[in-house]
Amino acid sequence: MKERIIQVAVFVTTGLVHFSVYTATWGYLFAMGDAGATPSRLFSVFERVLAFPLMYLMALPPTFFAPHGRWWGDDSNFIIGLTALNSVAWASGMLVVFKRWRKRPAPRNA
Repeated sequence: MKERIIQVAVFVTTGLVHFSVYTATWGYLFAMGDAGATPSRLFSVFERVLAFPLMYLMALPPTFFAPHGRWWGDDSNFIIGLTALNSVAWASGMLVVFKRWRKRPAPRNA
């Protein structure tokens, strides 16, 4: 039971932290672009790492998702939805890593 609570805590914490950090990073880069400034390469790479895997779907044309019109309303709804799904993907990945780390065999002392 205790293990399950820890797993849920890892999942929820990872998802919330990823969503918050990615949204703040993307918003900052968007504001810099609107202001005509150029962000540092390190900051852009950080955003691209956090964007993996689902935010790369934004590179597809809008007709890929909505051949008969936009069903999601404003573009911000689509971005927030993809960010939430991306956070779930990151949280699932962290949960898999956490489970494998917890199942590794104990080192043997000679």
